[in-house]
Amino acid sequence: MAAVAAGIEQDWPSVTHVCRVTRIRQVKKNSQWKEAETEIVYLIARVPDGEVSSETLLSINRGH
Repeated sequence: MAAVAAGIEQDWPSVTHVCRVTRIRQVKKNSQWKEAETEIVYLIARVPDGEVSSETLLSINRGH
């Protein structure tokens, strides 16, 4: 079970999926590119259909 594996079963016992997303963003300001920023976030989800692909989880995240 994902909640047990992540050690969050006390707070979120119904979690079925946990994934890590690394986001890299670079913006342009005053016609110059700024240094790229990296952010790591963890997503938790309860997806009733059982196993889903990483692509499906990413799609759910983008639609949130």
